[in-house]
Amino acid sequence: MYTTWLRGLVTVGACAALAAACSSEPAQTLTTTVGGTGGGGGCPPGLNDCSGKCVQTQLDPQNCGSCAAACPQGQVCSLGQCSLECGGGTTKCGAVCADTKVDPQNCGACGNGCAPGEVCYEGGCATGCAGGTVKCGSKCVDPMLDPLNCGACGNGCAPGEVCSQGQCALDCGGGTTKCAGACVDTELDPAHCGGCNNACGSGEVCSAGKCGLVCLGGAVKCGNSCVDTKIDPSNCGGCGVVCSGGLLCSAGQCQLECGGATKCGSSCVDTEIDPKNCGGCGIVCGPGEVCSAEKCGINYMGGTTKCGGKCVDAQFDPQNCGACGKACAGGQVCSAEQCGLQCAGGTTKCAGACVDTQLDPQNCGSCGSVCAGGQVCSAGQCGLQCAGGTTECAGACVDVKTDLGNCGSCGAACAPGQVCSAGQCGLQCVGGSTKCGNVCVDVKTDPQNCGSCGAACAQGQACSAGLCALVCAGGTTKCGSKCVDLQVDPANCGSCGNACPQGQLCAQGQCTLVCGGGLTKCGNECVDLQSNLKHCGACNAACGNGEPCQGGKCVLQGCFSTQYKQQIGPQKPQYTKCESVTNGGYTCINPLIQYGNVPNGVPHNHGNNNYPQWCQQMGCKGYSSVKYGSRSCAPPYGQLFWCSGYDENAPHWCDWSDGYWYNQSLDYHPSCPEAIVEITCN
Repeated sequence: MYTTWLRGLVTVGACAALAAACSSEPAQTLTTTVGGTGGGGGCPPGLNDCSGKCVQTQLDPQNCGSCAAACPQGQVCSLGQCSLECGGGTTKCGAVCADTKVDPQNCGACGNGCAPGEVCYEGGCATGCAGGTVKCGSKCVDPMLDPLNCGACGNGCAPGEVCSQGQCALDCGGGTTKCAGACVDTELDPAHCGGCNNACGSGEVCSAGKCGLVCLGGAVKCGNSCVDTKIDPSNCGGCGVVCSGGLLCSAGQCQLECGGATKCGSSCVDTEIDPKNCGGCGIVCGPGEVCSAEKCGINYMGGTTKCGGKCVDAQFDPQNCGACGKACAGGQVCSAEQCGLQCAGGTTKCAGACVDTQLDPQNCGSCGSVCAGGQVCSAGQCGLQCAGGTTECAGACVDVKTDLGNCGSCGAACAPGQVCSAGQCGLQCVGGSTKCGNVCVDVKTDPQNCGSCGAACAQGQACSAGLCALVCAGGTTKCGSKCVDLQVDPANCGSCGNACPQGQLCAQGQCTLVCGGGLTKCGNECVDLQSNLKHCGACNAACGNGEPCQGGKCVLQGCFSTQYKQQIGPQKPQYTKCESVTNGGYTCINPLIQYGNVPNGVPHNHGNNNYPQWCQQMGCKGYSSVKYGSRSCAPPYGQLFWCSGYDENAPHWCDWSDGYWYNQSLDYHPSCPEAIVEITCN
């Protein structure tokens, strides 16, 4: 390793701090450490051998970018380039660019040197380090990422290696990216914002992978960085509020335990999606992998979306609201995939995020009400068990009938493109529910999808019979943001908030172990097997989408319509409608396709067409036959073929010219001699 070199670096740094005539070179030449590969000659990582001296070409104005490349007088060296200003979150101090958060010679401001024995932490001189950093020499370093102190002080990585999660390796893991020999988070690093070497300008910060003057996606600007004050131990609840004495930052408060999260080192993390602690502390996902449902892999599971190196919930993530990279502006929240000033769909705004206070262990019942270690949040109350028909999975209370990450049982995550309906993963929703995004919901009662997908009720309203209203109809009662039947709802049995204990169900407004009145116990519900869409004839025997349950049997009905009907499977909404329908709804004449908000796509004969998939996406069991004929594809119509790729990986109809047409105009307008004029499914 490089222990000898490190001792030399500390000695030179001490000379510079005392302003002795040890060297005419700037102090940062040998004392500022940024991860990187050595430049030969035995130099440690981050330094290059220039005429027998180990210098940092990222910051040295005499060797800027390469040896002997001196900057003109008045310019500084910023990220290996001569410039009049410093970028990447650094500050111009004399002839050098310094990081005033950690530089002991310019701590908090240029020329503000720390006393012997002190370190510079978050722009202030101190006797020790906090926030997960460790004192190595005169600096506070992150031993998980620092190639000169990887895992421990003085443990330098070899040339060509990086420090990833406290271990020297050839590649970066845990959702970080290898840039200039270091593992960085391109979502937040002002020197590598959105991509390697994409440095933010002077005064700018890096937020959600974009340079700007303000922080996006629910982050808070502290100094020249965007941080999450809910979990950052250096800025817990507010800028400069440092958790010390072994305390953690959870829900914006310094405390001994993590509420609903897992303690890993000095941080509270979500092991469901954290690529640095996937399924458990220290389990790091490999390069290119993401953490989904506590497992490392190439694909995302459990209803999350892969954005960069992370799996996120686009329903609520303010950095990826509705789509990857779509960050909400400062002061806004992400609710039902839309940025806004208020939370909708029955969620509550807590510390800049929209949460379900009925289930969130960090905001249980109200904002900031954190459940103790080992407790779960159920029906808005902290306890040792889940109530109201939910099941405890990894410290959270979930509905295994609809939860994509725990479908049917804990840890049973549905694959990309699938939904969880009646406790089973599949391509379509059953039991009378509707597919909205990647979730099966009841549009008659769901406040986030009231009447149709994405139609979220305003704050204070509930969803009743598919309409947002201040009061509930049809014999239901408003409990929070939902209209419920107090006679059968295990979360509100007899009255709002009266959740039945685990193992019990709600019958006639009473929590009980058995059902009465000719009803049958299915899970935590009392149901009528003769008419229940989710339990038709037997428990968990769900009817297909559009099939009624009559006399304990699912009645098969057609799957085509003369109105645009959403296909089941594509992540982005695609619809099919027919000029006319015959054969009891199983034969479609002259179909047209709409993708997003662009209609009039004409499906055409192509070797890649998969008609069984199309039939299943329409809600039918399978495919029978197809007929071709001549149709017009002149604007505004356009020719299509079946594919997987381009706008998304799920199978769907694609533009014949370039494949892309989600919310874009159709590009190909031939005579369409072999267009589909009739498709029959079964």
